[in-house]
Amino acid sequence: MKYLVAAIVAVSLAPGLAAAQTVKDKKAWDAVNEASKKAAETIKGKCGVEISIMPDKKSWDSVESVEGPALWCISEGESVISYLCDDADYKAAIAKSLKKVRCVNDTTLATTSAEKYGNKLALKAGVLEWRYNKNSANLGDNLRDFLKSGL
Repeated sequence: MKYLVAAIVAVSLAPGLAAAQTVKDKKAWDAVNEASKKAAETIKGKCGVEISIMPDKKSWDSVESVEGPALWCISEGESVISYLCDDADYKAAIAKSLKKVRCVNDTTLATTSAEKYGNKLALKAGVLEWRYNKNSANLGDNLRDFLKSGL
């Protein structure tokens, strides 16, 4: 009988535990969405164009990755893009070529200097796909170098 009671208690608590994780996850993504919105406003003010910066929700699949490395995308992206818009030529190139930055968690990337410290960038049809992971380094430097040579 006591095993039955323990099982009933465990089953009744499980939905509450799952809901707590769901709320924490939701709040983490709410913070990402708010940071993304603020970054877009800053970039528009500095560069004169709308550029969204958003981590890929599917690949950043834990609260820890969302609250940490996924946010690097927004902070580094905003900083580098705004910095480049101080130069009239880069500002014009950004306005013409960049509409969206999408950051993907890619745990397969090596973090050696030869592999750009775990950064892989590609620009296609106005979308910059930036692949990195929690062990990647020099994110802003790699983004700046990529944009300077690719615009």
